[in-house]
Amino acid sequence: MRTETCSYACSSAMRSVYFAGVGNPNYRGRNTDTDGYRIYVPGASGIDLGFRKSIKMHHAVAFIELGITSLPKATHVHHRDCDALNNDAENLALFTEWDHKWLHKQFGVAPLIAFMRGNVDLMTLSRWSDDPPRAEFLLKQNVVDQGRELREMGGYSESNLESVLMGYRWHDPFDNPMAQIIIRALNLSEFVK
Repeated sequence: MRTETCSYACSSAMRSVYFAGVGNPNYRGRNTDTDGYRIYVPGASGIDLGFRKSIKMHHAVAFIELGITSLPKATHVHHRDCDALNNDAENLALFTEWDHKWLHKQFGVAPLIAFMRGNVDLMTLSRWSDDPPRAEFLLKQNVVDQGRELREMGGYSESNLESVLMGYRWHDPFDNPMAQIIIRALNLSEFVK
């Protein structure tokens, strides 16, 4: 009987040592989610971003820079150097879902890394795409500049954010080179300025 008590006491002591920190089978060693993104955990990281729940760190950084509290519908936070663990504000940009997918489809990962390391300049990389003005605009974006632009427009609103995200698009459809091609193809040249 005495052996069982000792065995139970010893095993409970061992259990508390085993399950603490690195000994815990659920311990990951870093705060990342299953996609490899860092997670902001309130109180655990030593950084107080003012959020009450766990969110992806790159989202939290973008929210602070842009002055927003949630990610607008159909938008993504892009890591400019394609490093999911680099959450510096200068390395992040808020894009529409479509622009984000387009950028990665145009260039893949290696050219974006080369651009961020300074191995390829902006003009050269943008010429590699099928829409150089769009590529140039997107490649220059970061949440610091986007946040500054929002503040200059009077703060966050859906229309201000849309203007910031869609800044590269032509305001006059006749200034769009693709529209010019369509107009000429349809013999609507009398409408061209």
